[in-house]
Amino acid sequence: MKDGSNRLASPMARRMCGIAIASGVATLLFALPAAPHGSQPWLSLAISCGVTCYHFSYRLLVGLLLDARLHNQLDPEAWLFRPRRGEAQLYRMLRVQRWKHRLPTFAPGTFSLRQHSCRQIAAATCQAELVHLLNIPLSFAPLLLIPRFGSAAVFFITSLLAAAFDAVFIIIQRYNRPRLLHLAARQAQIHHKERP
Repeated sequence: MKDGSNRLASPMARRMCGIAIASGVATLLFALPAAPHGSQPWLSLAISCGVTCYHFSYRLLVGLLLDARLHNQLDPEAWLFRPRRGEAQLYRMLRVQRWKHRLPTFAPGTFSLRQHSCRQIAAATCQAELVHLLNIPLSFAPLLLIPRFGSAAVFFITSLLAAAFDAVFIIIQRYNRPRLLHLAARQAQIHHKERP
């Protein structure tokens, strides 16, 4: 499914772009006074803003690259995207149904039942899951800065929180997909019965 709308036009995308640009500019502004004397307060601010810029930028980049390459055309019944044993029980235990609607959606039109079929949306959940799967290892790249700047605990905690953020969205995609496929199968059955 090629979503005709510009993915960067959604409110969430604009917000993420804004944060990435603002934190990138702030990194440069704080790095300038820190550079001549290695001033610790300025350096700490520059590192904080730089890591923030990184986390928002790679999320945007990974999503845009996969969107340009895959166009939400992945097979929702492929091995990687099939439910595993115990998943349904885990999601019940986590009460996913209660909180999944409270989280933001990057491109709401992609998951709209008014614009797409259940099968198309299920395919879109696969691409969204893949984006978040790729984001998890990238969340830990700032750990490479520890030998240069120290503050291991800060780098580790921010990387762990970023990875957990992506894991939550993977859970939502994997929770929704079987339901979408079940609904798509029911719709196909009804359509088949209605045909003369």
